[in-house]
Amino acid sequence: MHIRKKTAASATALLLAGGALLVGPTAAHAADHPSGVAVNEINSQGDDFIELINTGDTAVDLSDWTFTDDNTDRSDDRGRFEPGTTIEPGAVMLLWGEGHAEEAFAFGLGGGDEVNLFDAAGEVVDAHAYGDHAGDGNTWGRIPDGAGAFVLTASTPGELNHPADIETVESPIVINEIESNGDPVDDWVELANTDTENSIDLSGWSIIDGDPTHEPLVFPEGTEIESGGYWSIYTDAEQGDAGFGLGGNDSVTLFNADGDVVDQTSWEGHSVTTWGRIPDMTGEFAVTGEPTREMPNVEAGEAEPVNSTPWPWALDEIVAADAPGTFDGDISGVDFDEQGNAYAVHNGTGELFVLEFADGGTDAQVTASYQLRYADGSGIPDAEGVTIGEGGAVFVATERNNADNGTSRPSVLRFELPADPSIGELELSATTEWNLVDSVGTLGANSGLEAVEWLPNAFGGVYAVGVEGTGEVLFVSLAADGSHELVNRYASPFQGVMALDYQEQFGELLATCDEVCEGRSVLLTIDGDEIAESSNDSGVLLIDRPELLPNVANEGFASHITVEACPADAQGQQQDGFVQTVRQLWGDDNATDSVSLRTGISVITECAPATGDDDNGTGDDGTGDDGTGDDNADDGSVDSTGGNELPETAGAPALWMLAAGMMLAAAGLLTLRARKV
Repeated sequence: MHIRKKTAASATALLLAGGALLVGPTAAHAADHPSGVAVNEINSQGDDFIELINTGDTAVDLSDWTFTDDNTDRSDDRGRFEPGTTIEPGAVMLLWGEGHAEEAFAFGLGGGDEVNLFDAAGEVVDAHAYGDHAGDGNTWGRIPDGAGAFVLTASTPGELNHPADIETVESPIVINEIESNGDPVDDWVELANTDTENSIDLSGWSIIDGDPTHEPLVFPEGTEIESGGYWSIYTDAEQGDAGFGLGGNDSVTLFNADGDVVDQTSWEGHSVTTWGRIPDMTGEFAVTGEPTREMPNVEAGEAEPVNSTPWPWALDEIVAADAPGTFDGDISGVDFDEQGNAYAVHNGTGELFVLEFADGGTDAQVTASYQLRYADGSGIPDAEGVTIGEGGAVFVATERNNADNGTSRPSVLRFELPADPSIGELELSATTEWNLVDSVGTLGANSGLEAVEWLPNAFGGVYAVGVEGTGEVLFVSLAADGSHELVNRYASPFQGVMALDYQEQFGELLATCDEVCEGRSVLLTIDGDEIAESSNDSGVLLIDRPELLPNVANEGFASHITVEACPADAQGQQQDGFVQTVRQLWGDDNATDSVSLRTGISVITECAPATGDDDNGTGDDGTGDDGTGDDNADDGSVDSTGGNELPETAGAPALWMLAAGMMLAAAGLLTLRARKV
């Protein structure tokens, strides 16, 4: 019996039909799995096992759920849960492989295999593929449990996952500092030489992150660290196809030229600064005070309190909008058109997806998808942001060409979609490319344009572009010949601006950071040539992400208002007013737990009881003297059922920002501080 001792809560163990040992309940890390159930640890050598975890708050019925390896066509030899099998909240379940006394499945797990978990309807609940066996005594597991990415872990069936205990050789060289997010050039790893007398030759040494499918990055011949000195290497864009990025839940392992492990460190969540040894060279790893590449590490002081206010729009739930695996990876940018159709871009594959939410629900259905290309039909644009722009065309912000991922190419691309999107998958070549390097400046290939948003009534009609490496918002006018003019620029309080959402009616722009800034936003109002920030007496006022939204790589945000006349009540009386709701949509650039899109719906106004008066109790027609001279003119404002005047929907999404501003102002939190920039 394996019982996790993470809390003082009592635990019980049940032996289930099919050889599954259930251990729980305990306080597992919550994660955003739609069902709450996730694959947590995999062992493919010796006694194969699969460990599941319930990250939710309720028990999950696993009756007739199944699981397989990479052979998803299995029928007779699938692992299958007997009717009545449940997994309690916070519990883990062990599924042992062929030959074990508590055998739950008869197929073997090999090197370069995968685990797929299906519900009773045959839908994928969770899946994980790995590149090779983890090695003797090790497994592939999530850190933290249930919520983190898969890394090399020690074999801990039924117990808390922790990094693998890897035997290291003695060396004066140590991993000293790591930047996994926020550097204007790229992610980097810094090594230090603790020998104060001798330089060390690093020719043929290598590093690898926590992804078992990556190849180690080998140091060039002649690489050397002087005595007591430092040496760093960018891991991604500067390395071309050989490089890799460093994630929010990741690790770095250092090997010498003989392939021996010299040093290793792992972390959970991107550091606001960097992850480094404190004291410098000799201490344990911790969040540093500031990035100090190839200089001594600085200890973090006491963090200044963040001047922020809660997300002001009520959300009863935020749920996965896509089934696991829908996009085969992450989604970076999202936007809505006037009809409420959603648009999403995949930065790895350069794909554009058109989606709809049927019947106002939370499930996004892909109605069309397009492989994006540059104007000459080549390349794979690193699509990071998307907006429906002038004339209904689609504009996409890109950092680089993924076919040449070591070279920065900070461009906005324009695409014309087919009149009939139902014709399915297509390739689309850009009609125009605007390379903004002259305005953005020199940046790394992974630090360029992250967001784009069309602002039709700001500065005469411009596109706002969010920059990852500088934290700026650029306001640019895009000409038909591919030239552009930098109209204005705004320096945000964030390391990077990862998402933009504009509310046309009030000229309000929400600029959002990702998990490095805890998903916070700043609200901007544009009036003439001035940009005003949300602020209070303490300075710039930031808006916290919703409490129900996990702090993952939310690099896309969009909103859309729906305004509908109130229906008749149970007695057939027309109710006053309108139902106004706003859909909010987030794109997860890490596809955390295989979820790429999350959505929530806020109700702004609800129907009021009918007054029984022909004029709705407002006097005359309820509008007052609007200056038209004829308040009974047939302007389409009254429907055939005698309902109330329906507000115009053009620019209507701004209503939710107005409501939010009113809520903040009522709380004495929000003023607007004008900054001419």
